Amino acid sequence: MAPIAADQPTPGSGLEPCFDVGSQSITLNHGIVIVCLLLVFYALALWDRWMTLKLYERQRLQGELCLETIRAIN
Repeated sequence: MAPIAADQPTPGSGLEPCFDVGSQSITLNHGIVIVCLLLVFYALALWDRWMTLKLYERQRLQGELCLETIRAIN
């Protein structure tokens, strides 16, 4: 009699191989994790862009204030 592989059910038991069912849920879990990571990196990119625009706006406003101060002194 040939040995039974560890990942196969006993012949005649009517059970399906457990690893076939598990691999579908593992694939689904990996997909969910990948989508979550993509969303996190997208949110970080948006936040970085927002911070860059705010910094540029602040520098622009400070530059205008400096020019107004110089004009007032002269």
